[in-house]
Amino acid sequence: MAAGEPQQALIALERIPHGSAASQPWLDRADAHLALHQLPQAAFALRVTEELDTRVPVTAVQGALSQAALALAQGQPDAAIAALELRARPHIRLQPYEFYVFDRIGLPGQLLPRVELLQQTGEHLELYRRLAELYRQGGRSADAAWAEQQAAALEALLVAEPRP
Repeated sequence: MAAGEPQQALIALERIPHGSAASQPWLDRADAHLALHQLPQAAFALRVTEELDTRVPVTAVQGALSQAALALAQGQPDAAIAALELRARPHIRLQPYEFYVFDRIGLPGQLLPRVELLQQTGEHLELYRRLAELYRQGGRSADAAWAEQQAAALEALLVAEPRP
């Protein structure tokens, strides 16, 4: 796929057993089928991915990007936005005690979204950029500004990371 040869990628992916519990090959199959404009096959690969354990954050982001690409190919920009928003918007899950502590010092809106950025990768950056573009196309300028701000903050963090 990186070499721009989705057909060759599919041939290589066929060597991986279809019964494998790993979701990554299915996401890669979906991306290859999308690149070849084979939408039913891409949709099937994404459905299989949903049935497998996709709790790994990077895999979940790639899945959201693939879902959005499929929705756009099917002419459904709102579905694309919904798929991306599931991974783009901060998810603050608080236990009762934590809620009390955060509520008392006012942190959820100030700290947790920034901490979440520290756990993100280049795929997240792509997600924010695509989301900003879709928001702009839909006339949602405030949301586009938010996504662009997230992308800029993440890009600064990613550039600042030391390279091995």
